[in-house]
Amino acid sequence: MKFALNRADLRTTQYEELATEVSQYICIAELNTEFIEYEWTNRRSLTGLISEYNESISTLRKKEYVYLAWIQKFWGEGEVARFEEFMNAVREFDSAIHSLNDQFEAVNITEKQEKVDPERAKEALELLIPAVESVRKNGRRLLLSLS
Repeated sequence: MKFALNRADLRTTQYEELATEVSQYICIAELNTEFIEYEWTNRRSLTGLISEYNESISTLRKKEYVYLAWIQKFWGEGEVARFEEFMNAVREFDSAIHSLNDQFEAVNITEKQEKVDPERAKEALELLIPAVESVRKNGRRLLLSLS
């Protein structure tokens, strides 16, 4: 009985940590997309946004295999597949946002531009909007399957 309670406590704690990281990533991915869509891309707005995004993706990716092990141990194969789908969506969004790295550098580091070029933003949004929708859909599906 004690083992079952400890296992349930561990599962709850691990779910809460994973859910927090997934939710945080979804939120910051949505914010990045929104800022680019509405051209809120001056140096002041990008500085914090880029920092938050990098922190969120780094945390999620550093713990990816820990989360995978937890899901395998405490949930099962169906949930493992959902986690892998979510992480694939994360990688897709990450790749899309990185297509603007030169623009972020021109605004944020070298200060050669006041904001991200609207044409480049429009091109990137063609990738970002479906990618963020996939992150949102797969994140929600994962968390609901684990709860």
